[in-house]
Amino acid sequence: QQTLAGLGVDPGRVHAELFFDERIDAVEDLAEAAASGLPTMTVTLDGRRSVVTVDPNGPPLLDYARSVRPEVPFACKGGMCATCKCLVTSGDVRMEKNYALTEAEIAGGLILSCQAHPVGGDIEVSYDVHGGMGR
Repeated sequence: QQTLAGLGVDPGRVHAELFFDERIDAVEDLAEAAASGLPTMTVTLDGRRSVVTVDPNGPPLLDYARSVRPEVPFACKGGMCATCKCLVTSGDVRMEKNYALTEAEIAGGLILSCQAHPVGGDIEVSYDVHGGMGR
């Protein structure tokens, strides 16, 4: 990508794919967290909304989303494939890694939920950004 950019190739014409294998851990029991006053995340997928309590120091948002919506799309969990991308419609999050989204996508509010954690307060994300409803 750097070489092509150096040669003046428009970044919109460059396609890259990276793959990563990582053990997928289950989300801890969230019932106790709900009583602790922690923030919530509202997940929209296929037009349906689900709410889950999230811990800013806990696992990535993808794991929380999958605890209430097992059909949330994901593949690598390493920030490389963009299968788990979603749009933040409310609240603030931070991403640890990003090998898949462009700067324009990030500026537009897209995140990789496998690499995202809430910064503070309640958040809302929509997975309905993949060319229509759902994936």
